[in-house]
Amino acid sequence: LDARSGSNYQLNVGGNWTNQGSFTERSGLVVFDGTSAQLITNASLETFFDLQFSNSGTKTLAANIQTTDDLDILSPATLDAGANFTITVKSDWTNTGTFIPQQGTVELNNTSTGSINGAGVNNFFNLTSVGPNNNLNTSANLAGTLTVTSGNFETTGQVLTLTSDATNTGRIASITAPLFTGNITMQRHIPGTTTG
Repeated sequence: LDARSGSNYQLNVGGNWTNQGSFTERSGLVVFDGTSAQLITNASLETFFDLQFSNSGTKTLAANIQTTDDLDILSPATLDAGANFTITVKSDWTNTGTFIPQQGTVELNNTSTGSINGAGVNNFFNLTSVGPNNNLNTSANLAGTLTVTSGNFETTGQVLTLTSDATNTGRIASITAPLFTGNITMQRHIPGTTTG
């Protein structure tokens, strides 16, 4: 399937996406807009250019995915990372709906500036920042690990909370040459005790 060079058609998908061949994304937009559950399946990695999730159905990953440009989760849509799949975004991440990260990874991997945008609080498990600059433009919770492999990750005055519960505690991996700029809120889970 080819989005056709020069036209960059928009594809609207109301059901499941199963790729057992090849998809050439060009510079087109793929919109998952079903009102019931949708599944995105590929034997390896599925690549889109611009990717958008809309309408009430939960969209669940059954493969790693990446976007060459933007990824948008629009209210009231829900995107579920499924069995801890990785989402790579090479430009901007915008979430005004719901993202269920499971124990997967969202990687911002760009050649200029990428950003995390949205309404309310974005929830992540693992978050990886690659590229010259990635900015947090909305509040976010992190239950796993923030890894900054190159460039600068900046919170731009937003609240990044490293959450902690009985199962997971958020952390920032060791940073050497790359930079982290901004404030964090750190939680620490304290197990309860019983007396009797």
